[in-house]
Amino acid sequence: MESGYIDGTVIPEFDLKITDFLNKKSIQGDQGNMVTAIQNEKKNVYRIIHTDGLDQYINLVTFLADLGLDDRLAESMESKNGYDSFFTIPKN
Repeated sequence: MESGYIDGTVIPEFDLKITDFLNKKSIQGDQGNMVTAIQNEKKNVYRIIHTDGLDQYINLVTFLADLGLDDRLAESMESKNGYDSFFTIPKN
């Protein structure tokens, strides 16, 4: 897995949990074949994660959903704007 922040964006508090998860999963490696974007409270994409293979991708999206984030592309069979998953903070 490989992860990076978008310059100039606000990093939300819940990102500490994502960073901890990624550190436990060892994010070193080549650029992956599945791309996940995560939005902050201001509805800006602040982080992009590339996963290597289906196992890493499923582990990641399951973890993000367990955090309470919504995947706007969960029902889509195709990527959109280069993203396979696009996580947002749910509306209250």
